[in-house]
Amino acid sequence: MSDHSDLVFLSRLVEISENPDDPDMPIARLAILRRWKGPDLRRTADVVWSGDPGVFLPGVTYLVYAKRSEGDRWHVASNICGNRVLHSHSAEPHLAALGLPEWDFEKEVTAEKPRRITSP
Repeated sequence: MSDHSDLVFLSRLVEISENPDDPDMPIARLAILRRWKGPDLRRTADVVWSGDPGVFLPGVTYLVYAKRSEGDRWHVASNICGNRVLHSHSAEPHLAALGLPEWDFEKEVTAEKPRRITSP
């Protein structure tokens, strides 16, 4: 599946906004938790999709397979046409097959050195 995708990442919904270019394809801003494939995106990815309007819901973790779209956006489909979105509860076999991610937000945060607080 990842061979057909330009970006593969684990994410959570930040917000959904209207797409000024195509009202039938909303824009979801997704927080990137882990990335297996794609450019060095470290914070968020803007994703457009067609099909099921309830693909992305707050509080749910998703494994996303996406293709590059226009500009800084990515395209996913809510079916199995080479790019798709999986709820984390059904993504376990995919996560196991993907192996270790290229980038992991949690590891980066815990690897940061503590900052020393000095008084003036």
